[in-house]
Amino acid sequence: MKTMTMTQTSIRKSYVQVMFAPLARLFSTVLEEDVTPRQSAYLLNAIVALLLTVFSLAVPFVFRLLCLAWLVLALRSCKFALGKDE
Repeated sequence: MKTMTMTQTSIRKSYVQVMFAPLARLFSTVLEEDVTPRQSAYLLNAIVALLLTVFSLAVPFVFRLLCLAWLVLALRSCKFALGKDE
């Protein structure tokens, strides 16, 4: 009988893949190209950053600058993740 050992990293990785798989299918349909669960996490990060940047009108200016910096970093990481062949 074989025993299977799973490390904490592999458990976490499989959980993230299961969690983002439906979102990856949605993005694949919209973008008309294959999107991995990891790439969908980057896309979701960029979408949330964009929403917080656009709808942060009634908050202090410093918070708006932080949201803008987050958006720029999210878009750069998204560009890297989508442009990279896996």
